[in-house]
Amino acid sequence: METVEDMLRLSTDRGLPADGIRFQLDTFRILALMREVLLGTDTSDTHARLAALLPP
Repeated sequence: METVEDMLRLSTDRGLPADGIRFQLDTFRILALMREVLLGTDTSDTHARLAALLPP
């Protein structure tokens, strides 16, 4: 996700559209948290971070 965060910073710094990169970053964050849940390594913090990323 670091690379996508770097891409987002670069696009913002250069005044380029960043909606697609933001969407990609959000998707990767959700997938990373879901991986924790599915592998059984999740904590209550995992669920809180996941809830913050998903719409109500």
